[in-house]
Order: sequence, then structure tokens, then C-alpha cells
Amino acid sequence: KTITRTWKATDDCLNEATAVQTITVEDTTPPTLAGGVNGFSESTGPDPSINATYIAWRDNYAGIAATDNCSIAVITYTEGNWATSSCGNSIIVIFTATDACNNTVSQDHTFTITDATPPVLAGGADSASECSGADPSLNAAYIAWRDNYAGITASDIFGNVNMTYTEGQWLASGCNNSIIVTFTATDDCGLTNNQNQTFTIEDTTPPTITAPVNVTVECTDSTLPAATGMATATDTCGDVVITESDSSVAGCGNSMVITRTWTATDACGNETAADQVITIEDTTPPTLTVPAAITVECTSDYSSAATGMATATDTCGDVVITESDSSVAGCGNSMVITRTWTATDACGNETAANQVITIEDTTPPTLTVPAAITVECTSDYSSAATGMATATDTCGDVVITESDSSVAGCGNSMVITRTWTATDACGNETAANQVITIEDTTPPTLTVPAAITVECTSDYSSAATGMATATDTCGDVVITESDSSVAGCGNSMVITRTWTATDACGNETAADQVITIEDTTPPTLTVPAAITVECTSDYSSAAT
Repeated sequence: KTITRTWKATDDCLNEATAVQTITVEDTTPPTLAGGVNGFSESTGPDPSINATYIAWRDNYAGIAATDNCSIAVITYTEGNWATSSCGNSIIVIFTATDACNNTVSQDHTFTITDATPPVLAGGADSASECSGADPSLNAAYIAWRDNYAGITASDIFGNVNMTYTEGQWLASGCNNSIIVTFTATDDCGLTNNQNQTFTIEDTTPPTITAPVNVTVECTDSTLPAATGMATATDTCGDVVITESDSSVAGCGNSMVITRTWTATDACGNETAADQVITIEDTTPPTLTVPAAITVECTSDYSSAATGMATATDTCGDVVITESDSSVAGCGNSMVITRTWTATDACGNETAANQVITIEDTTPPTLTVPAAITVECTSDYSSAATGMATATDTCGDVVITESDSSVAGCGNSMVITRTWTATDACGNETAANQVITIEDTTPPTLTVPAAITVECTSDYSSAATGMATATDTCGDVVITESDSSVAGCGNSMVITRTWTATDACGNETAADQVITIEDTTPPTLTVPAAITVECTSDYSSAAT
């Protein structure tokens, strides 16, 4: 700092004099450092800069104390770069003490982090596998377990870890093999940690067996294994013993189904069984003889008792003979029956053969026709009115038909010969005739014009006074007319016109029409013209 000192002199008379003195006080001496040590720590992780021991050492200025003869000294630090070795880290830190006048003094120290902790192992488990062959060291599950270090994981607070394994000896115990494997974790500083795990190979898998294929033999054939086949078996871990046992279920006759159980057993007692089914069967059908084909009338008995019975034999047991009919319908009740005879042995083997039975109809129906009849031509002469024929047949339905032939008579009269024919379903026919006489004895119906009165000057022919009409139920009609008259005054008269209707068979009907011819018209008169004559003249009609 700078001091300004003022000096003052005063004499007895109080005269004064003053002067100024400047005093400069300076500090050029740096602080003094005392103590301070290098630091050490165990590694706590891959980043040394966050090591808690290091941070505490640094922030405590490595134990350095600073003093200054003129002020308070402040300590700061400057970190260098971390140097990394195979199993540690180190750093040089410069600690500087600065006084108030910026006089400084520095001192450096080294902090070293080393790795003295072995790796940490976690997890790992013993394991087991099924036997896969004679050499356990080649077991794929074991190799995978070993190469995966039994599931062990290793970690190290400083750096990398290398895992290795050391295999012990395979030890056999009964049907099992086991080995102890030592797994070792080594870090970059050579620190190690070991862990033992055991792998066991056991045989719980039964052998593989192949039974002979199922076989079917005839009941007379051999069923010994030499004939029906031998089983084979393999095991991944040793020898196999094969045995057999039979059970059977009886079938028809001497047939049966044998279940042959083949059992393969390995050295550890593991077993596999498989069945072979041997079917002993009877496949030979019986011998069958059927009756000869036959033709019978439809009224005959065509049961097997009448048409013959089949016979049969079988080399391997009893035979049951059955029959079933199928038929193709023919005319009426005729048909062709195919009688199928079936011989069945105890095992259901069948032989079938057919017998053909022809049922025919050669007999014509019996026919009854109606009696001969005479009817008016206006009558219904259809078969519904004149009678229906009837017919019967011994072998089915009958169809009755009719056909007419006729000889014409007068008008519509005739003589009909009605031929009735009865035909059965097989075409057998019977025919008979019925004679129907159709006659006409009924005269026509006649309608004459009404009576009429006409002036004598009028036309009184039938064309003017009206024509009669006639109808006949049995043919055409011819109408004729004839007049008779009674004279009156002048040319007047009364005419009686007789109309006659005659049919084709000569039957007649007559009726009269009265025509009155009268004169009611006065004459026409023409008189001479008015005339004037002298009074002396002749005025008679002759003159006037």
C-alpha cells in the first residue's frame, strides 16, 4: 500500500512549515507451502475422475497448507490428464497458492488408482442332459452349457473380464455320467475368480423300437415270428433286449386277432413297447349250387319250395343260405324274378348266384257283353246307356274297349254292331258283339204360319203369307203345302193351307194355316165435268 505522511514544524512565534513524505509498502514475497502428499485409491469404476477418494484428496489440496506474511493465501488446483496403464490410472495435479498481491507458489502431486479387486461372478447353474451317445464329452447340450459358462456372468469394476473353463474328469455312476467344470474370470490386472458347476448326463430315454408291419394270414398259415416278422430296436446309450408277448381276441370260426407286443429294454431299464397286429382270417367263400331257371304260369306257386332250393358247402365251418328276390315287372302280374341265393360262412364270406324264374300270363280274360237292344234315335246309345261289358282275368287287370260298325237306315236310324274287346295286361284278348238297333218312329215337329187376312188384291202365296218350319230329332224334313178354299163375295175367299212335314223314315205331321182374302176397298169413280145445256137439250147421262 502507499502511505502519505505530512510533517509540520512550528516555531516559538507559531510560525509553521509543512512537508509531505510518501511511504510505499509492497509485498513481493510468495506464500509458503507446507505438507502435501501423493494419493492412492482402489478402482471404483471405469471413470477415474469420479473416484470419490480422488475427489476428496484433490479438494483437500493433497493436504497442502499455505501461509503468507502479508495476506491470506488462496489455494487452487490444475488437473492434468489421466494416464491409463494395464491395471490402473494416474494423474498429476498442480496446486497453486496465491496471495493478495498475486504472488504465487506451486506444488504438484500424483494420485494413483489401482485395481486390486478380482472380478465378480453372478449366476451359473448345474445342468443335466439326456444321453445322446457313448461319449459324454460330445453331448451337444453339455457343449452348449460349457461354452455358455454354465450361465455365469462376470463383471469387473475396472475393465474387461476374460472367461475360461477347465474340465474335470467324466465320472460314471450307474447309468449316469457327470463332470465338474471350473469356470475362471480373469480381469486385465490378472486378478481371478473361480466357480465350479456340475453337468450330469443321464439315460431316461427308452430305446427306439420298430415292430413288424401288421399282417393278415389265412387261418391255416403260421403265426410264429419267423413267419410274421421280428421287431428291431436301437438305443443311443447301450444295448437293447427285445421280448414279445401275445394276446388274442377270438373271431369267427378259427379266425382271431393277435396283438403281439414287442418290448425293447435298454441297460438302464428304460422300455419301449410297440404292437404288431396279426389278423388270422377266413377269406374263402362257400361253394353254392342254385336251382335251374324255370317258367311258370302266373297262377302257379313260385316260392322256393316250388321252384327249388339252393345247396352250399364250406371248407371252414357252417353255411347259412338266404334268398332275396328282385323282379322286373312284366305285363299284368307277370314278371321275371331274379332269385339271388347267398351262402354265408361263419366269417361272413359270401357266395351268391342267381336263379331266374319267369312268371308268364298266356290265358285270355273272360268277357260278358250287354244284351241286344232297340232304342229311338233320340235316345242315348252310348255304352253308358246301352250297357257296359264286364271282364275278369286270372292274372291282372283287364282293359275293356269297344268299337262300333253300323249299317245305315232311314234318316239317322241304323243298326250298330258294338264289338267289345277285353285285353289283359299281357295282350291276351277276348271279343264279343252287342247289336243296337236305332229306329225312328217319332214324326217331325211342325210350326205353321199364323192365320192371316189379306185384301183380295194382295199376294197370298206362301212366300207372302209365311212359310212353315219343321224339325226332326232323327234326320231331315221335307215340307209340302196344299190349299183348299171356300169362295166369298167377288174374288174373296177363305183358303185353308195344309202344311205337311215328312221325315226320312216317312213319319208325318200336318197343320193348317187359314188365309182370309177379303174385299174392303170401294170402287174408284170418275164423273163427267160440269156442263151447261139449253133447257131444251138432252141432259140425260147419255148426253151429258
